Amino acid sequence: MSYARTTCFSGYCWGLDESQVIVLGAPLEETTSYRPGTRFAPRAIREASAYIEYWSLRGKLDVDEHVRFYDAGDALVEQPLEKALEAIGDAVERLSGVGKPLVVMGGEHTITLGIVEGLVRAGYKPCMVQLDAHMDMRSEYAGRRVSHATFARLVVSEVGVPVVLAGVRGFVREELEFARANHVPVIDAHRLQDESVAAVIPAVSKLIEKSVCNHLHLTLDMDVVDPGFAPGVSNPEPEGITPRILLDIVFEVARLAVLRGMSLSMDVVEVSPPYDAGGVTSVLAAKAIVEFAAGVVAARSSAR
Repeated sequence: MSYARTTCFSGYCWGLDESQVIVLGAPLEETTSYRPGTRFAPRAIREASAYIEYWSLRGKLDVDEHVRFYDAGDALVEQPLEKALEAIGDAVERLSGVGKPLVVMGGEHTITLGIVEGLVRAGYKPCMVQLDAHMDMRSEYAGRRVSHATFARLVVSEVGVPVVLAGVRGFVREELEFARANHVPVIDAHRLQDESVAAVIPAVSKLIEKSVCNHLHLTLDMDVVDPGFAPGVSNPEPEGITPRILLDIVFEVARLAVLRGMSLSMDVVEVSPPYDAGGVTSVLAAKAIVEFAAGVVAARSSAR
């Protein structure tokens, strides 16, 4: 497989056979419309991951004792955009075939389109949970049909993947009408702050029950978090959720997927290190990946 080698997530370069979770970088940055820098995010998240602790308060376990991360390096993203998305999809198709949870570190949010296309090519029938300040369901943005602001519309309308959308607070009428017309459950930021996990898990459970999906993909745009906690993102929006709510949801979604017998994957996108005061957004992104792994471990432990 063609990957450019980089510093490994968690600080340890485990082999594929001895690992339990796979990590891939996708440093795509082509349609960013406000604050650039997402191409530097995989490197920054990897660096942060080597210095945080791996104890999960939610799972009451040390992820370091249960999970070894195989870092596949970065997908070789090249212009034009379509070629980059194909490369990301090819990497996801190959790595998801190993049968282990996969985490992709972006990059701009457009990478999610390539990821779900790769999952479909690998034979999965995915459902998607989108944590995001924005709907990303415009028909076009800045003259582009495919971009960070349109990818979710394409995931629903062209790839045919059902979606639950949570944390939104920045969108236009066109997007809201599309979501309603396509029966996309939308949990806005106010409700998410008030109800936390209780607002999301029932919607995800219902999505799984209604759909024929056998794979759950969680896409995490770091701008879902309030910029007071996560300033280093491409398109910050006020009134976001707290880190605790974010990590609770990531943990519970991963746990739910395993308990339902589904395969699962996750992406973390839109971190912009040049705007990240103190590197706190990269740290939170790395912690989200750790809690994703903790949810997997907790579910497998309870099923024994």
